[in-house]
Amino acid sequence: MTRSACGIFLQRVAEAHGSASAKKAKSVLHGVIGYAVDNGVLPSDALRQIRTVASTAAKSKLRDHRRAMTRGERDHVIQATLLAAIEPGLNPRTRRKRRATADLIAFLAGTGARIDEARRIRWQDVNLEGGRVYLRGTKSETSDRWLNLPDWLVEQLTARAADCGSEGYVFAAPAQRDPERVWDQSNSAGAVRAALDACGLTWAVPHTFRRTVATLLDQANLPIARIADQLGHSDVSMTARVYLGRDLKGDKRDLARVL
Repeated sequence: MTRSACGIFLQRVAEAHGSASAKKAKSVLHGVIGYAVDNGVLPSDALRQIRTVASTAAKSKLRDHRRAMTRGERDHVIQATLLAAIEPGLNPRTRRKRRATADLIAFLAGTGARIDEARRIRWQDVNLEGGRVYLRGTKSETSDRWLNLPDWLVEQLTARAADCGSEGYVFAAPAQRDPERVWDQSNSAGAVRAALDACGLTWAVPHTFRRTVATLLDQANLPIARIADQLGHSDVSMTARVYLGRDLKGDKRDLARVL
């Protein structure tokens, strides 16, 4: 394979599948060509003269960090990820990952926890009989809190404990089969994003569940202080400003009626 042919091939891989895939393809080709050179099949390794290949496509900016799901969208993701975890024919590792992803998504959707808080929960922090969980906050000491779990989430976590064990981390790394191995932040977030994409919510991110919980509670006319308690905010104004937004120019007839 000539230098030109190698470059064209790797560039096509980069455009079709991304720069990371092109880097992996180059590494594989390097091994194959190196073997051919060592055995006298090729005179030299053409890849040595090719610089790192990168995709020229603009990165997607479709993710919307300020948008919340509707209740219907949230419920669809919860159900769809559960169904994906029980598809027939899955190998054990894929099944474990899908199950962990489905249960993690359910927890985020039912509590509004940060994903870093959720993935560090240990079974000793969960009281399934009482329907409560103790979250150890990642932002400040004041974000440590007890949360009550909705009945449907208690049911899902109970099934997880029965199937996967109730020792170590609730959402341990699914690839390791070690309850004491915490699920990596990047890998867990990537699994959630992939599940959201599969559900057609390509704009959403793991933090969208947190915003959705705040929005659903606000739509139920619950006090802002109680919403802040759920999210673990010490500053109530942050809950209002960042998660619920302000409407300074909208219709305020409801306020006028009170006055």
